[in-house]
Amino acid sequence: MDHELVLGKTDSNLVMYVDADWASDAKTRKSNSGYLFLLGGGPICWGSRKQTCIALSSTEAEFVAVAESCQELLWIDRLLADFSVNTAKPIIIHEDNQSCIKQLESGRSTNRSKHVDTKYHFVYQLKEDGIIRMQYCSTEEMVADMLTKPLTNVKLSRFREAAGVHPSRRSDGS
Repeated sequence: MDHELVLGKTDSNLVMYVDADWASDAKTRKSNSGYLFLLGGGPICWGSRKQTCIALSSTEAEFVAVAESCQELLWIDRLLADFSVNTAKPIIIHEDNQSCIKQLESGRSTNRSKHVDTKYHFVYQLKEDGIIRMQYCSTEEMVADMLTKPLTNVKLSRFREAAGVHPSRRSDGS
């Protein structure tokens, strides 16, 4: 089935969806991260990768995913500025792990692992600088799920369309 990217919104709001699938690799117990950036309702950047460190909880896995996506965010934001696209701040990060959001809002890291603690402080600094704001997104609405784990066809279709990728309307099949 052919698909097409449908853009139409004229706003310059950059929106992020970030997710992690904790300890999903049965052999190494490393987690998977996924992120999706939308601009004007359409995807402009996305990624999916296995985390390099082993997270000790789902919250740690989410912090690793958020930190990785925020590094990409800073690059994307500079690139958009080079094209005279000024993104509204703070940039909303949709996150489905409430513990991750609460820790960030409290300003206190409870992570015991140094490698995760540094990622927490990186993300916290971006929040304090007004660059990002975390917003809860239910797991049922987490578009980045399609980048971290297998989904049913129904859920994949729903998330794909939420990301601006729709079945092609061309009837000639070309």
